Order: sequence, then structure tokens, then C-alpha cells
Amino acid sequence: MLRVLFRIGSAGGLAAALSGCSTPTLTQEGQLVFSEGGQRGASVLTPNGVEFIDRRAMPKPVVRRSAFEAWRPPTGFLLPADGILRETSRPIAIQGRGLLVVLRASDAIVPAWGGELLVRLDAIVPERAFPAVASSVRRPLQVVVAIDSDGQGAQALVDAALDSLGQRDRVALVDSADGARIAVPLIPGTHRTLLEGAAERLIERRSRGVRRPRDLGAALSLARRLAGSTLPDGVNRERRILLITDGMDLSIAKAAQARAAASAGIRLMVAASTDRVERDLLEALAAEPIVGADEAERLSALEAAFAPPGDVVLRDLELSVSSAPAPTHLVEASAGELAMTLEDDFVDLGDLYVGEARTEVLRISVPEWTAGERYQLRMVARYRDAATGRSHRAAAEFRLKYVQDIEELANRRHGDVIAYASGLAMVRRLERAFLGSRADSITGLDELVRWQARSLAELGSRSGDRSLAQQAEVLETLRQALRD
Repeated sequence: MLRVLFRIGSAGGLAAALSGCSTPTLTQEGQLVFSEGGQRGASVLTPNGVEFIDRRAMPKPVVRRSAFEAWRPPTGFLLPADGILRETSRPIAIQGRGLLVVLRASDAIVPAWGGELLVRLDAIVPERAFPAVASSVRRPLQVVVAIDSDGQGAQALVDAALDSLGQRDRVALVDSADGARIAVPLIPGTHRTLLEGAAERLIERRSRGVRRPRDLGAALSLARRLAGSTLPDGVNRERRILLITDGMDLSIAKAAQARAAASAGIRLMVAASTDRVERDLLEALAAEPIVGADEAERLSALEAAFAPPGDVVLRDLELSVSSAPAPTHLVEASAGELAMTLEDDFVDLGDLYVGEARTEVLRISVPEWTAGERYQLRMVARYRDAATGRSHRAAAEFRLKYVQDIEELANRRHGDVIAYASGLAMVRRLERAFLGSRADSITGLDELVRWQARSLAELGSRSGDRSLAQQAEVLETLRQALRD
């Protein structure tokens, strides 16, 4: 596994990094350390490690001779030479009838030799925009999914529970393996892709044939604490714990003890991940066991228990990208179906419920052009009103400048977008953004995400932005849970 250690944890290390007089060196052990020197430039993350590029160097554009040729960026993933991201993104909004899409770019400027952007999008369907279906809006949820299963059968159950999250829902993941731990703290249902990816990694990790010690009681105790916690937004949510178990090493006595861990006001539900779990064990665990003769029956019962936030109000949401100069292409997306036309590329995000929100990241190629000229990235949302069938369209633009100074490019990167993208990369929902075509050969991004979390926490501390600190906490908690 590639190990890249950014030593920026101490106050002294941060001060040295912020002084701008250190340059990175990759040791034989795979650790990135900073030493004093007069070099100016940027660090570049590659499948072979971290390299330093002097600011006087000009990367060569990659010429594609066919539309079918795979995209290759001119350089690896750019990082500041001193390991500190100093800037955060500024949002722009696509505002349409019944839809708001908030966009944030990973960069303030783009490279003259061509490269790529990461764009975070938050697609939101406000409840107040659809008063005619207000009666369909359910009460928001505060749900903790506790995984106590070593088989792949748990994944479909997790997806069924997370598939219909709303903007006001809050969700956490708890793992009973290795003494029980929080895998993802309570986060908005907006981050469904991140949650599903984290659950998939946990289940994959537990299915490798290595038996990991479990503590179901401790896992349910953590779940009870999270489900019962009071959040600062003051929203009145229904509190739930969903336990997904294969029943291994579970007796009636243990089940009764685990059930006692639930407290008043928290709805404890349990779903069997295999057909072999005895019904009396499930009933001893929870008053609402989700059972069935086969997986299809259990999935149907779980989908009924976790209803969408409201009625479907928007259909066939597509988000397209185009640019001047052209061409710009969608290289990768954390979710949705990618497609290409002669005019533009687009990602199909499907139908949306009232009260739903989704956070995804797009990876977009940037064509080469002359330094000092403008790059205009246009993003268009197209969708239909579910009630009337009427088509709607709304658009917004990023206006960036081409630059050929690689040090300036690295230092103007936006830490909040890059950190969120690194979390999605860690759960394999944005696999190639950081390590390109060699992503499949890299077994983890542990140290990169560790650096991202530390850098983001420093950004939050210096800016006073609480949301950045919370995002750093999510990244670090997820990193600890997924370490091999």
C-alpha cells in the first residue's frame, strides 16, 4: 500500500509549513517529510509516490487522438509543496423551479497545459417548493445502522435502508467488529453515496475470511448514544436503531441483553442478513424483526420501514457540462450514469423526492489554453415536473483563469472540496481522482486522507468555520474504521 505521511500535526510543524520555505522528500519507507530549502513549486501525488515539481517546470499537455482514448491528466494530483491547503470554495447556484443545485469547485484557477477539476454538487428539492404534496412528507429520521454481519448479504439491506434519505435526516454507521466502533458519525442524509460506500467497505472488510471479535452489546450502546443524542438544529426527528445481523454467536440470553441496551423513545429494528437466523432470536432482539423466507422478502419489508421523505416531484434530473474553450468532459462521477453527446457530457441523477438532497462529486477534464485567458465552465440542469410533465432548465457558470505557475495552482486549491472527494475515494465512489489509472492497484488512501483531515481541521480552526471541523471529524472517523 502506498503510504504518504504528511507531518503537519504539531504546532511547530504547521508553523514551518506555513512559512513556505520547506520542500517535500519521499523517504524509502514511503513517508513524506519536509526539509528546509529554497525550492519553489508543488507536490504531485502519483501511483509511485509523491514527487516535487519546480515552479519553472512546464508540464506537457496530453494529446488525445481519439474520443475513445482514455483521459490522462498531464500531471498527478497537485498538492501544495508544504502540505497545507489554505483556501475554501465559494458556492455558485443553479436555481430552477423546485430545484436548487449548489456547486463548489476544487480550484480557483486552472492549468494552461490542461488538467481537471473536481466539482461538488448538492442537489436539493425544498419541501416549501411543493405545497401540494406537503401531506406526503414524513417525519425526519435520526437513524443509526449497526452492522453485525460477516457476510455480503448485509449490503443489500444497508442500501435499502439508505436509498430514500431526506435532507433533514441524520444517519450514522456503527460496526460491531473489533470491540465495536463508530464508522461514520451522524451526518445529513444528503451524503447517501458516502454512507453506502462506507458500509460496503466495512462489509467487504469483514467478509475476507478473517474472523474479527464482536461486541454486539457495545455496538448497540454506541448506537443508542448516537440515536438519542440532541443535535443543535433542534429538529424533532424519529429516533431509530437498525441492527443488521447474521446471528453468529447469538443466543437468547445475549439477544435479551442486547435488547435491553435500547432506551425509551428509540425504535429498535433488526434485519437478518441470511436465511439461517432463527426468528425467535430476532424477536428476542427487537419488537420489530424484519424477517422473510428469502432476501427479496426482507428487502421489501425494509424498504417499507424506511419510506422516502415524500412523493417523487422531479423526474430525470440530468446535469450537463460544457466549456469555452472546449472540449470539457465528465471523466468520473461518485454516482449516477455518465453519457456523452456531440454538444456536452452529462450525468443522469434520476428522480428526486420532495425533501430529498444529494451530495456528489464530478471529475471534469479541462482543455489546454493560453495562460491569462478565461475558462468558462457551464453547468446545466434539465429535469421534468412529475405532476405536469413540463420540462425545466436552469444553468450556472464557473469563470476561472488559466495559469502556468504550478506553485500558484497548488496553493489556490480548495481544501473543503478536495477533502470531501478524498473521502469518496476512500470508499471507492471516486476511485481515479487521486491516483489515475493505477487506482485499482492501490490498496488504500489511508495516509492521504489522514493528511486531508488534518489540513481541513487546521483550515476550520483558522477560519472559524465549524462545518470544516465537522467534515475533518467525519474523515478521520471513517479513516480509523476502514484501516486494514
